[in-house]
Amino acid sequence: MRELKVYVGPSLGDEQIKALLRQGSGMKLKEVAHALLVEHNDDRADIHSVDIETVSIDPDYPTQVEIEFETSWSIYKGCEDMNMSGCEPQAEVATYTADGYLIFMVPMPRKPANPC
Repeated sequence: MRELKVYVGPSLGDEQIKALLRQGSGMKLKEVAHALLVEHNDDRADIHSVDIETVSIDPDYPTQVEIEFETSWSIYKGCEDMNMSGCEPQAEVATYTADGYLIFMVPMPRKPANPC
């Protein structure tokens, strides 16, 4: 596993985090979504969009933030002459630090199943 950090700012509520993730933190969130995709078995997919659906801060553990989002992706495997695409619902819990970062634990990069 590896950490991916997304800066949103300290002491925010769930709606504020949601708004910031929809705006300026989108590129980093695409990296998180890409690492979490399960619909393909390697890292060649292109992420087209990440739509934030809900952000919930656990009232008992305010350092835990659950984020539900949908990722639109596509992949082209030239040697197999195959195009695939889809939208994948995802949910992930991030640690919200005092200095304003959401820290996601994601899998290490995957190698292509077929190296062509």
